[in-house]
Amino acid sequence: MLRTSVVDAVNPDLANALTGLDGGALTLAALEHSGTPLHPADADGHGNWYRFHPLFRELLRAHLHHAHPEEIPFLHRRAARWYANEGQTRRAIRHALAGQDWEQAGNLIAENWLDLFLAGRSAAMRGPMAALPADVLSTDPRLAAAFAGSRLQDGDLDGAARHLTLARQARAELDGEPREQLDVTLAVLALHVARLRVRDADAKRLAGKLTALARGGAHPSWPALRSFALANLGATRLWSGDPRAATADLQEALALATEHHHEQIAVDCMAQLAIVHLLGDRLAHAEELATRAAELAEQRGWCDGPAAASAYLAGAAVAYRRGEFEHAEGLLSHASSAAETAEAPVRAATALLQALTLASAGPRSAARGAMKLRALRAAELDEPLPPFLKIALADIESRVLLAAGDPQEARAALARSCARLEPCPELLLREAAIDLHVGEPESAAQSLASLLQEPAHEARTATLLEAWLLRALADHACGERPAAAQALDSALALAEREPFRDAFLLNGPGVRELLEIQAQIGTAHPALLEVLLEGAGQHKPTTALAEPLTEREQRILRYLPTMLSNAEIGAEVFVSLNTVKTHLRSIYRKLGANGRADAVEKARALGLLPSGIKRPRVTQRT
Repeated sequence: MLRTSVVDAVNPDLANALTGLDGGALTLAALEHSGTPLHPADADGHGNWYRFHPLFRELLRAHLHHAHPEEIPFLHRRAARWYANEGQTRRAIRHALAGQDWEQAGNLIAENWLDLFLAGRSAAMRGPMAALPADVLSTDPRLAAAFAGSRLQDGDLDGAARHLTLARQARAELDGEPREQLDVTLAVLALHVARLRVRDADAKRLAGKLTALARGGAHPSWPALRSFALANLGATRLWSGDPRAATADLQEALALATEHHHEQIAVDCMAQLAIVHLLGDRLAHAEELATRAAELAEQRGWCDGPAAASAYLAGAAVAYRRGEFEHAEGLLSHASSAAETAEAPVRAATALLQALTLASAGPRSAARGAMKLRALRAAELDEPLPPFLKIALADIESRVLLAAGDPQEARAALARSCARLEPCPELLLREAAIDLHVGEPESAAQSLASLLQEPAHEARTATLLEAWLLRALADHACGERPAAAQALDSALALAEREPFRDAFLLNGPGVRELLEIQAQIGTAHPALLEVLLEGAGQHKPTTALAEPLTEREQRILRYLPTMLSNAEIGAEVFVSLNTVKTHLRSIYRKLGANGRADAVEKARALGLLPSGIKRPRVTQRT
């Protein structure tokens, strides 16, 4: 049991190899029937594998380490040889590295790393490969190239470049098939570097080179290499600012990867296409692809790097547009972590959306978002952004500053951006939003009229929707009630196409008033108006308390508008009556309230509870 505990699962042949004895089948069967925590594990479809209970296996390994530490390297080496003979390369490499059998590990990595990388199975070797001695890395240029790939996956582009140089310099030491394999690996890694550095021309050249090498050498992984080349070329084109050109490459790569079951490449393609759909305001398509990509990435353990980051980012952006701000915040946390080893524009886009999501929570959070944007502005000098992100930065910067309660600085920031960028609908819309915010509805209406007179294809759906909504607010402020109703219905018509809800939720209490008026006079979009009235009543940017409520206090606060007694609230949150009373005293103190009703009223005013306003009955326009 001690000797077989070094592997995760064992069959009779592997048990014999590890112990140096015969009779593995009988011994394993006897252990199973004796009550030992050993259970069948159908690892190969033949039903002759066994697995120790995880806790028992850890106990065995601890005892082996304490009683026979000198045997551990030899056992790992035996396991590595057995797995290698069985064609189970990943396990063979892992055990060879654990047993410090550098020669065997080096040979296995050199021969198999590229196929493992393309299949998304090389990540587990990144940590152990760092332990390879320098003299081992110099024995085979393919091994140096594999180590460069490991550095790339860790986001160490400079370290990857050093080892790629070593591999290229030693290329002459190989000939025949090993040299062809090295050339393909070098092309794969060079293309991935071009992608991470967002170098469009290099990516195009290297994708063509990789395709030619793979085709000329009749490489057995030709479909994977072709789809990898197209996926990385498409991603580079996307994040360099040409989503239209990226689409064809990504769609072809996805079709090829799906046909040949190259799941990691398919995840990458779906994630990048989700971003393409997002930029085209096709939220339903973006959400579908982002969800599929994120779920498959989580199932396979591919939760960092460009693909995962883009999938989470697209999902978060859709959630934000739907008005699901807390859900967006959660996805952005995953995106931020994954983006540490992704392209600079992906990191920038994640920071932009984080700032925007912070702004949805109130002035203090918006101030934090403004700080994040200042850091992004400073980084922009070193990492130029694609055109669509430059516009997004200018747009979001003014939004966040306005949400932070600084319209003067929002206007100044917008003016600086307009001086650097070509005129565009998004910036014209921001100018109108600032005018409306500072009480200049006539000026806002004039800017919006100019925007809304442009051909429909000049502005994105989300921009047009918010423009019509702001026009409705401006007309209402100017006393133009029929015009306001017509403008609001135009905004509702666009919101019927795709589920844009954020503009309705974040443009102040005036939107709620407009929706209620529209419900009374009639609308062609009654079902949507019902949904928006529900949302507008529920969402209100919160004002941070000097001493925030704890998580338990927030849970108890949500029960205060109900008819439940303190004892019943305690039962709901699984605490005693005395504990509920303690929390209530703390809630009242933090809110400055003198009782339950007063606490509810003040919590609603701060946005900590829904407003509780009853929705009017919506009239359908005939």
